[in-house]
Amino acid sequence: MDMIREKMLQLCTIQSRFNGEFGWQAAGMSYLIHTAGNRFVAIDGGYAEDVPHLLRTMQGLSGEDVPRVALWILTHPHGDHYLALASIAADPELREKVCIEQLCFQLPESPILPGSGRSIEGDLLAVRSLAGRLAVPVLTPHTGMRLDIDGIGLRFFFTPEDHDGLKDPNELSLVFQIIGPNRRVMITGDAYERSLNPVCWRFWDELKSDVCQLAHHGLNGGSAAFYAKVAAPTVLIPISASGDRYVRELRAGYVPRLFAERMAAEVIPAYHGDAVVML
Repeated sequence: MDMIREKMLQLCTIQSRFNGEFGWQAAGMSYLIHTAGNRFVAIDGGYAEDVPHLLRTMQGLSGEDVPRVALWILTHPHGDHYLALASIAADPELREKVCIEQLCFQLPESPILPGSGRSIEGDLLAVRSLAGRLAVPVLTPHTGMRLDIDGIGLRFFFTPEDHDGLKDPNELSLVFQIIGPNRRVMITGDAYERSLNPVCWRFWDELKSDVCQLAHHGLNGGSAAFYAKVAAPTVLIPISASGDRYVRELRAGYVPRLFAERMAAEVIPAYHGDAVVML
């Protein structure tokens, strides 16, 4: 096989193609990093319906019938982020089609979010069960942790343990940077301003990235202060066609996303199709 050039893909999920009347449908979030070692780092994966495209993409890039995922990161316990992996874990035939070496997530011990009294017990149980079903270890990330996977670096800037007043599962989102040979990509999951602003003040001189995934599908998440520190010339948005249209028509209340777009030279929404970012 020819020498692999490290790359990251934003996959076009089925829900990202939705172009009807917007009702807060989540487009799903699915990213793949292809390493020089011909392995993958998967981020979330979208819904169960996105598994065929996810597996075909890995098979095509790797040239292997059973591609290897060195690390599968789940940013937070919302179905549009973890149901693809849950579908693989629940189906013996699908489990044979991919070799997953390790999972990565951090969850709160209590299912009750202290800031709202909301229970997320079902989602927590679903995510925690994945390791047993897949028979793989779980890496629990902590803020400041650095990892290296086949020369691709990962640096975690925010984990749920940093938050003492969680109100919403989106506030559990991991925030981390992917460090390739030539480019850096910031991943924010579905993080809200209350999570991202503290990152600015703690890591203000370390956040600069070439690419940034806009938080919460480019809807009502993100932070203008955070995006200013990241200052990415390319932004990725895991959003549906209908959601994108809704944001652009409404505008008010979505200042962080629009601010990041104005700063960027290139805006890549998921509904345009699979997008490749060379690392």
